[in-house]
Amino acid sequence: MKKQGKKAIKSYNPRRYCSMNVMYDYGEKTLHYKDGSTKRMEVLAEESGKIATDMCNEFYFAKTKHNPDELNGQWKIIFDKYAPVMDVNHAEYVAEYLIANNIARRGEPLHCSTALQKMKKFYRKDTKRHLMLFCQRDITECKITDLSFGKNSEHNLAYFLHHKYGILLLNGNTYDYCQKKIAEYSAYGNGWYEKELQHYKNLLKKFYVADTKTR
Repeated sequence: MKKQGKKAIKSYNPRRYCSMNVMYDYGEKTLHYKDGSTKRMEVLAEESGKIATDMCNEFYFAKTKHNPDELNGQWKIIFDKYAPVMDVNHAEYVAEYLIANNIARRGEPLHCSTALQKMKKFYRKDTKRHLMLFCQRDITECKITDLSFGKNSEHNLAYFLHHKYGILLLNGNTYDYCQKKIAEYSAYGNGWYEKELQHYKNLLKKFYVADTKTR
């Protein structure tokens, strides 16, 4: 009698079924899709829900305390209070999403043009288009003001990619920043900042032409 072999152990697959509510002309619809995720994404999603709930509660409280003419001003004050926290939460979530779905890879530069191509290829279905738009703006418009990404720099997508995964986001804004630093160090002359100058010149070589056109 032939011995049965041991059952193959299934490797962990971080892909799971997700859902999102999308508003159409005919009303709201829940769309289901399968996508990569991390435990951190689940934590961030929960935190995002709490932030939204707190903001809505303040909106409701303001509605009961102010007359209609004052509401627009009050709502702006409340939104401006929560917006920075929501932006940071969103930026880290997108960084996690890009890693979980192999759009970005640890320790490697993330070319903006390549990331957009991957998303267009993978997310052709209606359920995925919303996810593509969800990430696309962050990837193309993320501002780079300091490649050292110090504690005081904006905690945006580029910041989280750099600090958590050693990834440099190469988009049009990063390209402009490198050009600016090259012009700045070149202005000193006498080869005083030759090392720094060469560093940024080498960075420019990493860009694809399509990366420089995204902002």
